[in-house]
Amino acid sequence: MLNYSKEHAIEILYNAFLEKGERLQSKEIVAKKIYSTEALTKIFGTTRTKDIWEEVDSHYKINTGKTEKQKLELINEMQDIYKKVQPFNNKTVERCFRNKMERFFGSWVEAMLQSGLKPNSYVPDTLSDKRKDLILENLISIVLSDGEYKIPSKNGLSKHKNIPNARMCETIYGVEWKELIVKLGLDRKMRKEFNKLSNSQVLNIFKNEMKNNKSMTLSEYSFNLSKESFPFILYMEKFEVNWKYMMLLFKNDFKDVRKNKFYNKDDLLDILTFKYLLNGRQLKAIEIDNDLMLPTVNMLMSTEIFSKGIYEIWLMAEECSKTYY
Repeated sequence: MLNYSKEHAIEILYNAFLEKGERLQSKEIVAKKIYSTEALTKIFGTTRTKDIWEEVDSHYKINTGKTEKQKLELINEMQDIYKKVQPFNNKTVERCFRNKMERFFGSWVEAMLQSGLKPNSYVPDTLSDKRKDLILENLISIVLSDGEYKIPSKNGLSKHKNIPNARMCETIYGVEWKELIVKLGLDRKMRKEFNKLSNSQVLNIFKNEMKNNKSMTLSEYSFNLSKESFPFILYMEKFEVNWKYMMLLFKNDFKDVRKNKFYNKDDLLDILTFKYLLNGRQLKAIEIDNDLMLPTVNMLMSTEIFSKGIYEIWLMAEECSKTYY
């Protein structure tokens, strides 16, 4: 019997979107026998493609109208123009090009950052919560990847392309530099206490803390941390996971990723890129197979996920790493 639950239909359409890489038109949904015209009308009250996908977007808090293919095309265009136009900024490029980038990425700065280019300046009000979280995460990642557990100096920040200077960080987060690094846990000595805990104890502490995180952002987690919890840098160091992936695990109650598929290719490419940056190298096959937070090597290479050899997958991660710090 056909399931006419809207939530179930949204999940079905979302998976179809992930498989194709873009929205399916209403006629295509019907042609593929996913749902009939009558079923779409009964579930969504309409057969208009735009209205149906707005429901999917609202549920998953995404924009299916912006595909990975479009994003890559715009990034390539941005990088090509960067080679031709100097100085390169939102005033020296054509207005129609700038407007196109701002519509897709949300702001000119975000377009530059996602294209692997360093902006001349940051406008705090135009930064998304995701970008603010990524700046914090990059700060933490630099500390861990340097191996010294030491915050970069204010002058040292200038060599990292996707991190604003210290004064701008203070403006973005509304706290002084010294307070900011305390909030992030970058100058604390809590690792001994933390490392005495089992993985299950650690994840329970994290879950309890996240229940109070209304915005589900790293910023709120870091700046409103309770005395019972720990700075995110310690979770990141212990499990080698970034904020986006930890949040994905949390939303799925930390189910076994090898038995319960709740991720997509973008999620996995993101975490593999993060692990590549953190370790400064590709992980060995045995390291992936021993990491219970990742699918096995065979699963990654399967047609259900990347349908590529592990070497090709790591090449993709290396390419993605160019847009990080």
